[in-house]
Amino acid sequence: MKNLRYAIFIVSLALAQLPFTSEHALGQSKYDKAVAKVYISYDNGDYAKAIKMNEKLKKKVVKKLGAENRYMITYHYLAARINLDMGLLNEFDSNIDAAESMSQRVNQADPQQHAFLLNRLASLLLQNNNPKQALEYVELSTEVVEGQPVSSTLKARTELNLASIYSEQGYYTEAINFIKEHEKFYASRISDKDGKCNISI
Repeated sequence: MKNLRYAIFIVSLALAQLPFTSEHALGQSKYDKAVAKVYISYDNGDYAKAIKMNEKLKKKVVKKLGAENRYMITYHYLAARINLDMGLLNEFDSNIDAAESMSQRVNQADPQQHAFLLNRLASLLLQNNNPKQALEYVELSTEVVEGQPVSSTLKARTELNLASIYSEQGYYTEAINFIKEHEKFYASRISDKDGKCNISI
């Protein structure tokens, strides 16, 4: 099943480049720029600086916008993500819980954004070898948008997480089905040098 895991990995890289909340699509406010600085440091592998920038973001946001807003959801998500990559797990669960519970309240009027966040948290939980809670978050993400139009990006994220979970549990046929259901979506985002998709399994 190496090909399956490789396909999931490649698709994960593609989806990782896509925004998970609308905040990245809004005009570049000073808070958006502060978030971008955290991501730049993180992407460069400078985790110490990423933590510093994330704490600076928190200080600015809390002072001007209060303790609950979309930027603080991003703060907790990034804190969990950075700490996971550094192997510092003391505050990982608390940041996951804080991001999820705050998103419930902040995104009441926009359940699709909450569903995006749940899927990003599920990905972190999978990385931390917690497929049970990851599955709970993925299933919750489908519940909160039930009966509503769902973007192709959100659906692809959800199906990829399910493929990863089923693959980890040994249900390879189900995992392959989840990947193939959105093959065209993935192919439009993953290309080799000749512009051809290379994720066949």
